[in-house]
Amino acid sequence: MGLRYHKGINLGGGVRLNVSKSGLGLSAGTRGARVSVGPRGVRKTVGIPGTGISYSTQKSLKKKGPAKAELAAADAAKAEKKAQRDAWLEANSRLSDDLSKIKLGPWYKLGPCIVWALILVPPLGIALMWIFMRGWKAWQKVLSTIFTAAWTVVWGGVTWVCSPWMEILLAVLYACAAYFQIRRMKLKLYRSMENQSPESGLAKQ
Repeated sequence: MGLRYHKGINLGGGVRLNVSKSGLGLSAGTRGARVSVGPRGVRKTVGIPGTGISYSTQKSLKKKGPAKAELAAADAAKAEKKAQRDAWLEANSRLSDDLSKIKLGPWYKLGPCIVWALILVPPLGIALMWIFMRGWKAWQKVLSTIFTAAWTVVWGGVTWVCSPWMEILLAVLYACAAYFQIRRMKLKLYRSMENQSPESGLAKQ
């Protein structure tokens, strides 16, 4: 049996200071109704004086941590997200490797890149169109040259006012547009090749 110590000090007005082995506490109230605050929490006691009948509730002041099931579910969710992220990174890396093996030829000979050059860098676009755009007829090239020449006047005026920053910006925009256009073309070709592969045919069956 362990040593126990408890002492109550009356502070007046129904308030008592309780000193015990577990720590200090305060209690307030009258006979039949009392509230105590101590290391173990808040205790409320209501009773009928002289009968020995009373009812008490106790609430701990310590915050309860999450249950083990909640912690396990949170850990499982984190693990699943990490697995999905790793799978996405691996798939993206594999796709990039596959796309790098597809050769489309020089960028300045590709039709979409030439069209973007006509919009963003008109002089370069006109030259590339007449030299490398094999699929266009002569009248299409002439018509495109007329419209592009008119746009070149506007383009030249804007770049002359904002030079050299506007020229640098247009060059960067064209490089980005050409890169994404080439990637798009490779993706389209890659998917068509994937759909025509024997493994995809067996999977559909």
